[in-house]
Amino acid sequence: MTRLLHLLARVSLVLALTLAGTSGVLAGAQSADIGTSAYAPGVVLVGFDPGASLPEAGLALQSMSGSLGDVMRRVGAVSAEPLFGGRAGKGLQSAGTSGVYRLRLADGADVMGAVISLSATEGVAYAEPDYIAQTLRTPNDPRYGDQWGTARIGAPAAWDVSTGSQETVIAIIDSGLDASHPDLAGRLWVNPGEIAGNGLDDDSNGKVDDVSGWDFLADSANLSDSTGHGTQVAGIIAATGNNGQGIAGLCWNCRIMVLKVTDSATANYSDIVEAVAYAAEKRADVINISLGGGSDSTTLRNAIEAAADTSVVVAGAGNDGSESPFYPAAYETALGVSGVDAADAKVPSSNYGPWVSLAAPGIDVLTTLSGGGYGPASGTSLAAAFVSGTAALLRSHHPDWSGPVARAQLLQTATVIDAANPGLAGKLGRGRVNAGAALTIAAVPKFTVTGHEIEGQDGAPLAVGAANSLVVGLRNDWLDAASVSATLSTADAGVTITKPSAGFGAIPYGDSVANAGDPFQVTIAAGAYGRAITFGLRLVADGKTSNVSFTVNTESVVATLPATISTDTT
Repeated sequence: MTRLLHLLARVSLVLALTLAGTSGVLAGAQSADIGTSAYAPGVVLVGFDPGASLPEAGLALQSMSGSLGDVMRRVGAVSAEPLFGGRAGKGLQSAGTSGVYRLRLADGADVMGAVISLSATEGVAYAEPDYIAQTLRTPNDPRYGDQWGTARIGAPAAWDVSTGSQETVIAIIDSGLDASHPDLAGRLWVNPGEIAGNGLDDDSNGKVDDVSGWDFLADSANLSDSTGHGTQVAGIIAATGNNGQGIAGLCWNCRIMVLKVTDSATANYSDIVEAVAYAAEKRADVINISLGGGSDSTTLRNAIEAAADTSVVVAGAGNDGSESPFYPAAYETALGVSGVDAADAKVPSSNYGPWVSLAAPGIDVLTTLSGGGYGPASGTSLAAAFVSGTAALLRSHHPDWSGPVARAQLLQTATVIDAANPGLAGKLGRGRVNAGAALTIAAVPKFTVTGHEIEGQDGAPLAVGAANSLVVGLRNDWLDAASVSATLSTADAGVTITKPSAGFGAIPYGDSVANAGDPFQVTIAAGAYGRAITFGLRLVADGKTSNVSFTVNTESVVATLPATISTDTT
């Protein structure tokens, strides 16, 4: 049958967005995302383009030449120092910068004005304020006399599999730690590259005697807890279990890396970034951040994304009762955690939204207190700690797993809690963390079909009365798969599959792969126009079998013609 064909070209219109509060588009650099959180006075974080001329650490900037020097003088810049003391922060260079600097301005200088001016300057990748993060603690309101949260997430079933390994390290980015607490004593991580008490920087990272962590506020090795918040978080994660006293944390034997970034109710983003980079460089298995703010930050996002390559990064969702994104919990590579009660209902003060990954107990949970005592605490700080402790157990049991695969296991084994939260479906992540399921359910590759190509055309219909080369895209959202093969089938009588088998090769967690080099071959019967053909794929991944289905339409019996036909057309 002859048919008239019409090719339609689509044009996408790209709109330029103006920066809030300005009348034009910032040219030559990524515009700053200026959020609503408070920021440190007199400080701007600047990421420079690769190849840009970088300031010298501690240099007085009034004497700099060129356009950058002109801008430095105009905004009142006094000095600049590399955020990582001359070392590249893990992953930040690969994120499109040659260096990130903490720029200090003269007293009274306009921080936001400096951000706008620097963002528009040649050689600057981005500029942003040094936002202020808040700790996630809420006032204590005791109602429970035991560790209801630990039982609720199935910890006893997890402990039957593992109580944690001394080789597993959890970085707690917070207010410090009461390391003398009887349930936390002897649990500190020991930096293998540092010799305690010799007054030297043995591992050449710019920090003297950082044996168990670092205080990024005082630039010292004093890790004492300034507010008690860090000790509360640590108790949920790693209080020693089965020792005849106090409480049992989730990971009884794991080691705690203490990274102090606050001595009050707030913390600067830049200190959190330095702590995240430190934890990643020291290969922490889990990074707990029970801090956050309402402003997005390029610097913080880059640090979290880089750390998530090797660590499971967990962050509290915040306690404003809001759906607005809260950072770093809202970053895709972090596990943002909301708080729920004993009935799995969202705690009223807990933040929520489509950016949340999981939920966990977050009200009146018994934990360790500074000074050696115990008491209830509330907030998503504690909810994050339950997820971090579970992640530590998981990485203890599967030391060969990557951080992303361990993250996927936590998501895939969570308990759905939509019924307990009417109207919040999809806004409390995958559900409440389930430690028992995470440690006992076997991980397997999990595939979804991402799309198809016909004769190299993305999303094209199947040609009728002809043979078709069919390529299918597969995404893996769970365990890494080293070798994937597939067999295509359909119950539609109008379809003949002349080549039903194909190989996809390896599909790691989070990746999408198509069988472009080994397509299926499908012939559609004459006259089978306008049909929706349902296909099945039987997948074999490293010996494990699963099935997925997808639908492809055949071409329509009606074709749209151009308004004017100027040549002979078939």
